[in-house]
Amino acid sequence: MQYEGLGTDISKKFFLKKLYTMFEYKYPKGYYFDGEEHDFWEIVCVLDGEIGVSIDEKIYNVGANQAIFLKPMQFHRLWAEKSTMPHLFIVSFSVGGEFDIEKAIYKLSKERKEDIFNLLKMAENIFEFNDIFVKSVKNNADIKAHIFANKMENFIISLYDNQSYSDNVVVSGKTKYFENIINFLKNNLDKNLSIKAIAENVGMSESNLKKVFNTFTGKGVIDYFNNIKINHAKQLLSMGISVKECAKKTGFSEQNYFSNVFKKFTGLSPKNWLASQNKSKNLN
Repeated sequence: MQYEGLGTDISKKFFLKKLYTMFEYKYPKGYYFDGEEHDFWEIVCVLDGEIGVSIDEKIYNVGANQAIFLKPMQFHRLWAEKSTMPHLFIVSFSVGGEFDIEKAIYKLSKERKEDIFNLLKMAENIFEFNDIFVKSVKNNADIKAHIFANKMENFIISLYDNQSYSDNVVVSGKTKYFENIINFLKNNLDKNLSIKAIAENVGMSESNLKKVFNTFTGKGVIDYFNNIKINHAKQLLSMGISVKECAKKTGFSEQNYFSNVFKKFTGLSPKNWLASQNKSKNLN
């Protein structure tokens, strides 16, 4: 029998490269996590109860039997909602290949919840843990770790493949204020605004402005405003706009001050950042 021309390639969209944390815990009423960002993925599965999650500029409500994906380098905060005691499964990991999530929240089916407890049981026998952190693979457990990775990949892709997703964006008084602030900042990137000016334009006192902003971002208003400006400046630089013009378009009166702020957020001067981007493109 001739096999030439038969068969088909099967592409694997992604593969698990590293496991950072993996744990299941029931949190108390009133729990509040102050927030963080990291360069790897995280999935928070709500087995029971309800949580609020802020991701950059959006606020999500995640209830029982739902899971939320947190992308790398997204600043996020988490808190217990509606006097519940959230029962959560949290796993963080890095991947290789092409992996992206369009929606944040996905349905957690009965089968996926069973997967969670099976994965936890497997992990106890395969990995050395330091509290919630996965420290290393136990002696003579390399093959089992490979099997575990396959099962974890199946769990992740099964959540992603589930079409029962929802944005579940919360609309409340504080959230509305926060949205108004963000919209105002984005529409005024070419201006040098004080906290007083921002507060007046969004109809808030300075103290309430700071309080709402800190609740959802954990950052100062001006620091966050400058971060948005620098992200915009990166886009302008990539389009061939000069450093001097970028400074002007992002509300900095002096080019040197703009360069200092740019370096604070990126670790590089605007010219060096652009050179690194061009070098990366050439390598690819």
